[in-house]
Amino acid sequence: MSQNRSDDKNRLIILIGLPGSGKSHLTREAAKKFHTPYIDLDEAYEAKYGIDPGQEIKENGEDLFRKRETALFDEILSSGFAGILAVGGGTPCFHSNIEKMRKAASLIFLDIPHEEICKRIEQGKENRSWLMKSESIREAISTLDKRRRKIYEEAPVWLTTEDLKDQLMVLEKYCSRKKGPQPKSL
Repeated sequence: MSQNRSDDKNRLIILIGLPGSGKSHLTREAAKKFHTPYIDLDEAYEAKYGIDPGQEIKENGEDLFRKRETALFDEILSSGFAGILAVGGGTPCFHSNIEKMRKAASLIFLDIPHEEICKRIEQGKENRSWLMKSESIREAISTLDKRRRKIYEEAPVWLTTEDLKDQLMVLEKYCSRKKGPQPKSL
């Protein structure tokens, strides 16, 4: 028995946003709270290719990384995975991935203030050494935001709070309204 596209879309939530916005953390916490499966694309990349995405970019270039990342992303989508997926900050911006995301999933943009992202990175909560080329963290985040914001804004839902409890509450309400990955505790 096959499901229609809207059923598939309701079974997968994809979180997008800048590096350091908390996509991975929110995904893990939501999965734990709602007893829902999750995938962190960066972790899946490292497991499949044996190299951290940041290290891959440094050693082998962004082109190879983006091709492999997209292949892995496509593999996850075609597997019928139902749950929450955290993707890398650049994933939606390459190889028409944003279109694939909009078609296959409920898409949520974590629109966290730059100051909070910089604070997380500076405090070491986020390992983003690859962000640091010759610019400051603030300049790097600002530059990425200018390049990527238009794509991120294609998500129909935006979370603009950096408070984890508030994010989880909004995600829970959204899931129950969309009939997405359902919290098993409710």
